[in-house]
Amino acid sequence: PDPPHEDEGVALRSGVTDSKGVYNVVLERNDIVNYTVKPPASGNQYSITAAQGNYTAHDQVSYRWYAWDINNNIGGSQKKTFIIKNQAPSLLFPPGINNTAPGTGDTLECITGGFQDPDAEDTLKGSFYKWKLNGVELAGKTSKALDLGVSGNGDKGDSIRCMEAVTDGIDTSAYTESAQIVVANSQPKLTQPIPDLNWPMNGFWEINLSQYFKDPDTADSVTFGNTPSNINIAINHATGIAKLQGGLNFHGVSTLRFTASDGESTTESNTVTITIQQTNSPPTGYISAPANGSSLEIGVGTLFSST
Repeated sequence: PDPPHEDEGVALRSGVTDSKGVYNVVLERNDIVNYTVKPPASGNQYSITAAQGNYTAHDQVSYRWYAWDINNNIGGSQKKTFIIKNQAPSLLFPPGINNTAPGTGDTLECITGGFQDPDAEDTLKGSFYKWKLNGVELAGKTSKALDLGVSGNGDKGDSIRCMEAVTDGIDTSAYTESAQIVVANSQPKLTQPIPDLNWPMNGFWEINLSQYFKDPDTADSVTFGNTPSNINIAINHATGIAKLQGGLNFHGVSTLRFTASDGESTTESNTVTITIQQTNSPPTGYISAPANGSSLEIGVGTLFSST
């Protein structure tokens, strides 16, 4: 072959003629190594095979022919050269993904499939990565990592593959795909603690729970709830607003935790302490009908006497 790679032998041929007869033919390699070439069974075509192992990838090999006739006259050819071609590397096995059931918001990493090269002296000079979402290559995603928290990189139920190619600095392998992974459900997350609440007796408090809970899966709808409590709570799931109110004239302290559910998993908040403050009510008066000669009492104390 022209050019050969290091695992191939290369056949070198030359036609040699002389009117007085050819006495000897020699092939000179790289200006220093000489091979005596046996005469052909017939004709004037001399050939020799430079076997593998005499060179490695990227070597430049030079050669020329010399021939003698029976009178010891010598003739030589022009020097020719060829370069032992590089062989492309490949992956040892398909790449992997560090998380086989990630949630939306997780960061994936492509695990290398290793490096192998038919040219023993070659080493890994770099790896290249791509990602596929539902069978379509993600434009511009050429990093080893893929952040599922970035819109468009993958959501609940999406299938994802990574692809890897390796290079020896001269040639690059074809891309090899990993096995497919599917993005799993992500449970709602509490993004910040819910503060303690307090309000006066017979009043109420409203809180927007959607400001404290978030579901990473954009297609999921969230319903809110709470752990048992002696506080009356009404929740508008469309807006996330919860209205809290104690019973008539109730005052005191209660605790509860709010919850958010996507239908597959539920997340609880921190414990929220609720304080309903007692307020001063106007005094209640009463009048009792007095008997003659008795005092009329309102609440306490004698205001006046009957006559």
